[in-house]
Formats: sequence, C-alpha cells, structure tokens
Amino acid sequence: MAAKAATAAPGAMAAKEATAAPEAMAALTAMAAPVATGTEGSMPGKLIRKIAFAGVTGSLYAALTISLSFIGFGPVQFRIAEALCVLPFFVPLSVWGLFAGCIISNLFSPYPLDMIVGPAATLLAALCTMRIGMSKRSGNFRKAMACLPPVIINAVFIGALIAYYIAGANEASNTRPFLSAFLVSGLQVGLGEAVVMFAAGLPLLLYFPKSRMIGRALAGISGD
Repeated sequence: MAAKAATAAPGAMAAKEATAAPEAMAALTAMAAPVATGTEGSMPGKLIRKIAFAGVTGSLYAALTISLSFIGFGPVQFRIAEALCVLPFFVPLSVWGLFAGCIISNLFSPYPLDMIVGPAATLLAALCTMRIGMSKRSGNFRKAMACLPPVIINAVFIGALIAYYIAGANEASNTRPFLSAFLVSGLQVGLGEAVVMFAAGLPLLLYFPKSRMIGRALAGISGD
C-alpha cells in the first residue's frame, strides 16, 4: 500500500501543494498584519504580539494538517503545514506555536506514539531553525540551511516511529525487522519533508522579507 502511495503521490501531491501553500501564505498574511499593530516601543505590547503570533502559527499549523490529513500522515507523507517551520528563523517564540499545533494535529495520527514523538521532532527542528536564524551570517544559503533541520529530524524521528509499528506488525513472521523498516520509512518521510520544505518553506523564507505587510509584521515582533 505504501508503494502504491509512493507512485501516486508526486503528481497529486504537487497539485495539492501548489494550491495549499499560497492559501497558507495568504492566511498568515491576513492574520499576521493585525498582530503587528500596537505601540512599537512597549515591551509588554511586543511580548503580547509575539504570543499572539505564536498562537496564530499553531492554529494555522493544526488547521492545515487536519484539513489535509490524507497526505499528512502515513509512511509517505507531505505535511504542508511543515512549511511553517521556517517561522522560527524570524520569530523565535513561534517555536512554541508549532509545538502546540503539532500536538493538536497528532491527535488524528494513526500512530498513538505520534502524540509524543511528532511534537518532540517538531520542537527540536524548530529550535535548530531558530538558532540558524540567529546566526550572524547572511544570504540565501543560510535560509536554505534553515530548511534542513525539519527534513533530517523528521526523517529520523518519524521514520523510526513508523518503522516501530511496521516491525511490530510483522514481528511474528520476522519478514521486516526494524532496521530495514527504518531505512525505508526514514527515506520516505525525509523525501516528503524535503519536498515541502524546499518547494514551500524556502520560498516563504525568501518572500517574507520582501512582502511589505509581512515584513512590517515580522519587524514588530522579531528579536529579543
């Protein structure tokens, strides 16, 4: 069944991604703009805006994942909401919004342990992306590097999670031990994540600073 999904995925999933990514960007633009309003010099006001932005991020992550759950779970997955994992590059507090959004989303996962493993992977990847965003280096290469943590960490964490269930289901016949299942699942998850991060996440990283509305919103809440 995974093989069937792997062959059917590229065309259909690319079409879904092409429509879902712009919709997600439009929704974030609409919701981020009001967040940036307020007294610029007020530290409490700035903290409130950061918390509000994290809440918007988590809500959007959950909404995208749940509404596109048919491609967001399973051995071959294209979780479009993962493109939002680039936001900690600009706004560190959005790490916690992504973490909360992933917890809510994974209530619908077919894998019970995904309630723990999935959010842990998202949190770790978001923290790594945040650290890359805080780096003094500039340029598009740094932004491309910021897309790698979700790919690598999800390939390891979620690949191992899926392999655990596959190996468990085949334990009696011992036809697919954990290591073989992990190599296949990790590769499938990593490739799906790479498609999302570099086809949707990286364009968002490049676009946000150039957008007047989003640029103002991020300028009002980024930094310490």
